[in-house]
Amino acid sequence: MAELVLCRCKHCRNTISKFINLWYEIGMYLGPIIVPRKDLDICHKRSTVYGEPGTLLEKCRLQIIACKSYPIL
Repeated sequence: MAELVLCRCKHCRNTISKFINLWYEIGMYLGPIIVPRKDLDICHKRSTVYGEPGTLLEKCRLQIIACKSYPIL
């Protein structure tokens, strides 16, 4: 059975979700390889930005997220 990781908000410590402990990393960005079955308890904290041209993130949309309990700044 795969190892599960419990992800919590770094500000309020509320649980965001459980993930199977398999991740990809591109630069400073991390993402789960296997998406959880339940919706994440998150909201978008800032506007979407696009990856830099000529990089692996070129056509990717990137957003900073926070848990829904944390106020959006």
